[in-house]
Amino acid sequence: MEKGGNHLVGQRSPYLIEHEHDPVDWYPWCDEAFAKARKENKPLFISIGYSTCHWCHVMQKESFQDNEVAELLNKTFVCIKVDREERPDVDNVYMKVCQMMTGSGGWPLTVIATPEKRPFYVTTYVPKEPRFNMIGVKDLVENVAAAWENDRNAILKNAQSLEDAISKDKKRTVEKLGSKIFDDAFKKMSEMFDFDNGGFGEAPKFPMALNLMFMLRYWHATQSKLSLSMVERTLECMRMGGVYDQIGGGFHRYATDMMWNVPHFEKMLYDQALISMVYLEAFQITNKSSYEWTARETLDFVIRELSSKEGAFYTALDADSDDLEGKFYTFTYDEIYNTLGPGDRELFFSVYPVKESQGIVALHMDDKPEAVANELKIDFDTMKKRLDIARNKLFALRIKRTRPNTDDKILADMNGLMIAALSKASIALNDERYLSAAKSAADFVIGEMVKGGKLLHMHGSNMEGYLTDYAFMSWGLTGLYEASFDSQYLEKALVLMEEVQKHFIDKETGSFYSTSDESEVVLVRDRQTFDNAVPSGNSAALYALLALSRLTGIPKLEVSAGRLSDALSGALAKNPSYAPFALSALFLALRKSYEVVIVSGRKSDSIKFAGQIRKGFNPSLFIVIKDKEIDRLTEFTRTMEPVSGKATAYVCTGNVCQSALVEPKKVIEAISEK
Repeated sequence: MEKGGNHLVGQRSPYLIEHEHDPVDWYPWCDEAFAKARKENKPLFISIGYSTCHWCHVMQKESFQDNEVAELLNKTFVCIKVDREERPDVDNVYMKVCQMMTGSGGWPLTVIATPEKRPFYVTTYVPKEPRFNMIGVKDLVENVAAAWENDRNAILKNAQSLEDAISKDKKRTVEKLGSKIFDDAFKKMSEMFDFDNGGFGEAPKFPMALNLMFMLRYWHATQSKLSLSMVERTLECMRMGGVYDQIGGGFHRYATDMMWNVPHFEKMLYDQALISMVYLEAFQITNKSSYEWTARETLDFVIRELSSKEGAFYTALDADSDDLEGKFYTFTYDEIYNTLGPGDRELFFSVYPVKESQGIVALHMDDKPEAVANELKIDFDTMKKRLDIARNKLFALRIKRTRPNTDDKILADMNGLMIAALSKASIALNDERYLSAAKSAADFVIGEMVKGGKLLHMHGSNMEGYLTDYAFMSWGLTGLYEASFDSQYLEKALVLMEEVQKHFIDKETGSFYSTSDESEVVLVRDRQTFDNAVPSGNSAALYALLALSRLTGIPKLEVSAGRLSDALSGALAKNPSYAPFALSALFLALRKSYEVVIVSGRKSDSIKFAGQIRKGFNPSLFIVIKDKEIDRLTEFTRTMEPVSGKATAYVCTGNVCQSALVEPKKVIEAISEK
C-alpha cells in the first residue's frame, strides 16, 4: 500500500477519494490491478458504488475501515473500487450478473471474480458479521479463500457459465408496432398504479418520471382523463410528501413509505431534471400554479447548489451529514417554533402539521396547499408569499448545519438531461434565467468535454463517452435549439448522433451498444434497452433521432430510428412498460407530428411568431426558424420564403408541407388537429 493511502490516491472520483485512506489496499479499475491478480494468483474483490450511496457509507464504516476485515481482504484478494457513475460499463455488466444470480440488484454491489474479470459470486451489501440470512464479510472472505484453494475448478466452471449466460444475445424478434402498443402500456401501468397515494407499486416508492412522461403523452394523444388524473395525483402527493425538500426545493431519491413522507435523502441531478420536466408539462396542460411552483423550486435548487463555477452541473448531494442520514434536512418542533414568529408559526403549522411529540421529522403536508388556503380563507398567492418568508427563515437556520457532501463529478449524460429540463423550463415558464443556465452547461460540455471529435464521459478524464452521454446530450441540445433557435446547438446534436451511428451501431439489428467500438470491453459489449431511473441509451437515441429528423428533414435519421424501433419492438410488444421513454419517442413516429418552419426578414419577428403559436403542451410540435445556418444543415427549408414581407409559417406533417400561413391562429388550428 502506498504511504499515506492506497492506490486510489490521485483519482478524481469523489467516491474513490472517500476510500483512498481505507486500510483496504484498493486499486481503481486498471490493468495494474488485473496484472497483480494474475501474478499472485488471487481473485478480484470488486466493490461498486457511488459517492451519495448511504449503504455504501455503511459498508465502508463497518468493514472497509476495519483493520481486521482489511487484513483479510488484502491477504485473499486484489481489491478494486469502482464508481458506478464514472464506469457505468463495468457496473452494467456486473449488475446484470447480480440480477441473474439473485433476482435483484443495488449498491453497494459486491463482485468476486477471477483475475480475468469473470464473476463467480455477486451480491450487494454485506455486513461485517452475519445478520439474519446475510453472510458476514469475514465469513465470505474465508469461504472464498477456501474454495479458491481447494475447489478452483468448480469456481472457474461457474465463472465460465455466467460469462456464457451474459454473452448469449437473446433472439430478437421484430413486431409490427401500432397505436395499440400505447394502450397496452397504459393498461400495464394502470395495474401498478397506487390510486390512493399516487405513484407506482409499493414501498420503497420511486418517482418513475419516465412513466409519468409517457402518460402525459398518452393523454395528449387520446384525451384520456384517467391518464392525466393519475399523473396529477402522483405530482400532488409527491409535492406534499417528505420526498420533496419542502424548505430548499428539489426531490430526494425515493420514499421508504407508501405515502411519500419518509425519504431516502440523497438528491440526484437526474431526478431533478426528469421530475421537473413532468411538472413543467403538467403546468402546460393545467396551468396550475402549484406545478409551476414545484418546477421552479426544483430547478432553482439545482442552479443554487449543484452548479459548478464553469456553469455545468454536479452529479448529486449525499444523504448523510455528521454521520447521520437526513440530519441536514430534518427539524424538531422546537426548532421550528423558536425560529418562526407567531404569525408565521400559525400558518406554517397549518400547512406542515408538525406535532410537539414527534421528535425529528421530514416536513410534509397532509393536504394540498390550495386546500389549506381555502380552509384558512386566504388567497393562495398571499399564503405562498407568507409561507415563503417562513420557509426562508428555516432555510437560513438549515444552512448553518454541516452540509451533505457534493458529488462534484461533471458527467456529460447527466448534464444533457439537465440542459433538456432547463430548455423546457425556459419555454414553459418564459424565463430567460433557465435558458441562460442551459446555454452555460451546453457550452461547457461542448467546449471542454469534446476531444478529437469524441465526447468525454467525465470532465477531467480522458474516458470516452458512453451511448448515454451522446444520446442525452443530443436530447438536451435539441431542446436547447427549440428554446433558443440558435442553430449551433442543432448542428452539435447532429454531429453527436452521427458519431453514435458510426461507432455504437450494431449493424445486424440497428440498435446501439452502450460503448464505442473503440472502448474497453468488460467481459461482453453490453447493450441496454430497458429504461430504469433514466432512459436507456437506446430509448434516448430513438428520441434524438426522431426529433432531429423532424427538425431537419434528413431522411437517414428517420431510417436509423426505424431500424432501432424494430430492434426494440419485440421486447416492447412483450412488455409495453419495458421502456416507457422509447414509447414516448414512438408517439412521434406512430402518430402525427407537426413541423412548423417560420420565415421572415428579421429573426426577432420569427421568434415572436413562434411564441404566439407555442402554447400549452404539444410534444408533437417542432418549430424551426429558417436562417442561413438552417439552410446549410437541411434542404427542406431552402425554398420557403416569407409572404408579402410578413413572418410566415409552413406547417409540415408526414413529409408534406402545406401552404404558407401568416396568421398565428391559423397555424394553431393546423397543429391542433387530432
